[in-house]
Amino acid sequence: MSERRILIVDDEQIVGATMCRLLESEGYVATLAAEPARALEILEKSEKPFCLALLDLNLKHMTGEALAVQIHRIDPSLPLIAVTGMALPILARHGGNGGFAGALEKPFPRDQLLQIVEQHLRLDVPEG
Repeated sequence: MSERRILIVDDEQIVGATMCRLLESEGYVATLAAEPARALEILEKSEKPFCLALLDLNLKHMTGEALAVQIHRIDPSLPLIAVTGMALPILARHGGNGGFAGALEKPFPRDQLLQIVEQHLRLDVPEG
């Protein structure tokens, strides 16, 4: 089985680091980017594709929605999960998903994070 790689984009260091630890404890390979530009750089330079990306919608230098558009230019089939305290109202404003496969509202329990990851994980990862 290939690595189940997940990109996490969150400018709140403690939140991003906590998500990484939780996912790594379940066997995922988690990569944290604290800034949108870094997330895009990671995606562009990565030799191995990601199976999922978790994006905070409330980032400092770019909205999560704008970042989702940029990410899908690099990898159109990468499933994106919106992670924020206001995920559902923001997604509803965009006709349901705003380019996201799902949403996770902060604060969230460990089991909820793992459930949404398993539900949306891309299993047919393209060759890098």
